[in-house]
Amino acid sequence: MPEQASLRILIVEDDRTSRIVLRRLVEGAGGVEVREAEDGLKAWEMLEGGLLPDLCLVDINMPRMDGLELLKRIRGDARLAGLKVCFCSAVVDAQTMARAAASHPDDYILKPYVRAVVEAQVRKARAARAAAPVPPSPP
Repeated sequence: MPEQASLRILIVEDDRTSRIVLRRLVEGAGGVEVREAEDGLKAWEMLEGGLLPDLCLVDINMPRMDGLELLKRIRGDARLAGLKVCFCSAVVDAQTMARAAASHPDDYILKPYVRAVVEAQVRKARAARAAAPVPPSPP
């Protein structure tokens, strides 16, 4: 049986320490290829440039472009609209939570990160990719 390709994960986080911690937790799940962006604008540029991750782990509060705007752009782009996006934030005030929910992320992780919660997101993304229809091979 052919070896399964690595799960592609994009981490979008402006805080370097949080990005490192999240990357280590994601890599601990095994079988992943991680890319990073320090803000939503950089992530958007990567996505526009052709990056197509299986899962985006996105902080909400970032400079230049926040996670809410990034998700709005993703959902508005036909090629990217189906991307799995999980917000990662320490923000729990009612207004921000309501705005986040209204933007329709696939999930939400609260900081500080818990290994089991992060690994569960990786497993869900892996299961979603395994369940996705395989595109036909060219003739």
